[in-house]
Amino acid sequence: MSDPIDRAALDADIRRAAEGGDLSDAATRAIEGYGPEIYRFLAAFHRDDARADDVFAVWCGQVWEKLAGFKWQASFRTWAFSVARHAALHHRRGDHNQAKRARPLDAAGPASAIAEVVRSRTRPYLRTEVKDRFAELRAELPEEDRLLLGLRLDREMPWRDVAEIMAPDECAVEGGDRKVAARLRKRFEAVKERLAARMRDALGDVEP
Repeated sequence: MSDPIDRAALDADIRRAAEGGDLSDAATRAIEGYGPEIYRFLAAFHRDDARADDVFAVWCGQVWEKLAGFKWQASFRTWAFSVARHAALHHRRGDHNQAKRARPLDAAGPASAIAEVVRSRTRPYLRTEVKDRFAELRAELPEEDRLLLGLRLDREMPWRDVAEIMAPDECAVEGGDRKVAARLRKRFEAVKERLAARMRDALGDVEP
């Protein structure tokens, strides 16, 4: 999903501030401008709010610290996502600790406050975006899969009840309900996996 921002103008503003020697203003513009889509990218990649928060904080600190060394040989957005990619992978591999996470923000000062503002504004939008996209993808499923999700996921029915509703004839045979329930459980897990994969693609969860 594209963000309603003029990236060329944003990059020009960031570069003008940086080359003018006001790195604080440049970093602030960068984090405020690109922070929302970076945060959504990290949330989709990690699928864990706490981890996304950690890595986003690291990203903000690194943008603040490394902006002076950016040579503008690529777009700022490309560079920003590259920084986010490395931060995400280091976090996933365990190449982090509390001291490492805290140092950049301690050194950056205002970056922590800006990061929190961006996170607080982005989270509600992200939840709505995920909810709406999930509903769209779910609506595209075959009818039987939608019924299965409705009974088990939404209504939280026991598997034997789900089996009796979806395959009453098979359940009428002795032991049939257990066999149907086992089959439907496997189908349910497969449907969830397909939905999760499509959600990752739809929301940008691509391995950096």
